[in-house]
Amino acid sequence: DSAHMPLYAFCINSIFFFLLLSVLHAEAKELKQVLVIYSQDKWHPAHEITEKGFRSVLNSNFEFDIRLYVEYLDLANFSSPAQQKVAAEYIRKKYSGLQLDSIVTVYDTALYFAVNEGDPLLPGVPIIASQLSWKTGELLDSSPLHDSITGTIVGENITSLMQDVFKLFPRTENIAFICGSSLSDQDSDILFRKEIASYKDKI
Repeated sequence: DSAHMPLYAFCINSIFFFLLLSVLHAEAKELKQVLVIYSQDKWHPAHEITEKGFRSVLNSNFEFDIRLYVEYLDLANFSSPAQQKVAAEYIRKKYSGLQLDSIVTVYDTALYFAVNEGDPLLPGVPIIASQLSWKTGELLDSSPLHDSITGTIVGENITSLMQDVFKLFPRTENIAFICGSSLSDQDSDILFRKEIASYKDKI
């Protein structure tokens, strides 16, 4: 009997091996490669929240194995055309050997960077634009790149905010509006001022 043990063990191990292969094959998921481009630097508070949201959704995905590549443009500090040209060339060369399935842009400025005035950063790669302003969304409708871009638009609900202000502080007469200088901030500035104008009899 002992002489036949090696053959018996070999058979058992072989069966186990083929069963393992079948399980691994069944669990194997198609690889999708996604480049995420953030408008600002890595330490921007909103970017951290957005990234947590991305990863939470991806971790619940059972259909694909998604590999994320992340780039931070830091356009608040490096916004000149020459600097953006260098950043674009760097990204083109860095990802030229990869088969990217999509690009995710966070905020308007990252989208403008990716579409590059009609000369896409990575031609042929569809773009998912996250957290766009209404103005940018309207511009996309008439863009020749419209068919290769989809995304989400962030609503600016200043009306509810103003109602809360007067509810908490009925005697409010002056409001200071603090806004950034990015393209998305400029869009928000226009929309907020338009909404606030309806309260001109109070402030």
